[in-house]
Amino acid sequence: LLETYRTSRNDRKRLTDFQNPFHPLMPLRIPLEPQQSFVDEDSSDEENLLQEKLRKKRKSPFENCYLCKIDPTSQHLHTLGNFIEQKDEEIDIKIPIKISLIPSFYEQRKLYVDIVREHLSAFARKGENMACFRAGITVYTFCCNESFRRDEYCDHYELCHMDVDDYIGRCPMYTDGCPFFYYKKAPKWGSLRFSEYLSCVIHCPPEVPTKIPYTGISLCELPKDVLHEIVQYLDSCSLRCLSATNHYLRRLCFENFCSASMVHIKWERSETHSWYEKCFMWEFSTSQRRIIDWNNQSTLPISDHLCECEFNVAEKYEAKKIALPFMAHQKN
Repeated sequence: LLETYRTSRNDRKRLTDFQNPFHPLMPLRIPLEPQQSFVDEDSSDEENLLQEKLRKKRKSPFENCYLCKIDPTSQHLHTLGNFIEQKDEEIDIKIPIKISLIPSFYEQRKLYVDIVREHLSAFARKGENMACFRAGITVYTFCCNESFRRDEYCDHYELCHMDVDDYIGRCPMYTDGCPFFYYKKAPKWGSLRFSEYLSCVIHCPPEVPTKIPYTGISLCELPKDVLHEIVQYLDSCSLRCLSATNHYLRRLCFENFCSASMVHIKWERSETHSWYEKCFMWEFSTSQRRIIDWNNQSTLPISDHLCECEFNVAEKYEAKKIALPFMAHQKN
């Protein structure tokens, strides 16, 4: 056994087989030229494998490109800082944990995401626009994902995506936690409310007192001709709410106003964890008619609030004012 170690390591590895992966079968089948002295080879197979991986990593300078790790499918220029080879002894640098103080307004409502209007498109490559993210633009794009008919898309976009910022105004100190808000504008007829059933803002008509006393007749007891005359003035959002009351009104809405509805495919998960088409489902959208007439509300509430806002703390500068060169020239 000691005589076999006088041969080189490469020769011994060449004589190994499947049954003897670590040491060749004794005695050696092929006569090899013995070495005059033992060669200092203390490295094991695992150490040689690690060294081989390290050599491959040094041959590929763009292995640790951070843009490739963020978005591997994007086409970009690799960072040039990866040409520098890493040292064998890596120093562990502990990054200090940044503690951000969350205002009480967001902490009470469990809002931990900073949502802003400026955002990138869902089809834009995030890896190529890292500078925009550092400037304050949101990384994730929140989509509406609501389904509408083609003739209803304009009304929905104008009501829920264009005019949504003009409904409610907030205190300028809302970033510090002030919960005050006021209505900047309101429709001339009716009011705006948030529907939990539809998960959207809806236009509610005002309650008009009727001169005819209530006789106790429900809506389902009316003749079909009368119901048809009433329901034909409703939009898709109202039809959706009306069809959810009972089976009779649902059948009435879809039989007489099926042209205003949509057909969806209902997907169901099977036992093999795959999805298949179960059935087709009729449904009305949450689209509403366009609001034409608006009333601009007064700005007095926000003016009165700023005088009493506890977050509006005035800072007093005790240092003397510095005269600008232009002002000093005028005095002279």
